[in-house]
Amino acid sequence: MIVALFEEYYFRGIIFSKINFYLNEGKAAYAGRIKACLYSGLIFGGFHFINLFHQSFYTALRSKNFS
Repeated sequence: MIVALFEEYYFRGIIFSKINFYLNEGKAAYAGRIKACLYSGLIFGGFHFINLFHQSFYTALRSKNFS
């Protein structure tokens, strides 16, 4: 549970905010927020994609289904 809270804070709080600020150069723009959401989601997925190579496919599938 603690790991999930840290991941949410890190990816949705820090990474998203940094990407959003960089894309919008400090302005609040809708298109920049959408891009920031997609980019931070890709980074988040990339960090979890490694699970397919460090554990069995069955274990990865079970953890995906439980989440």
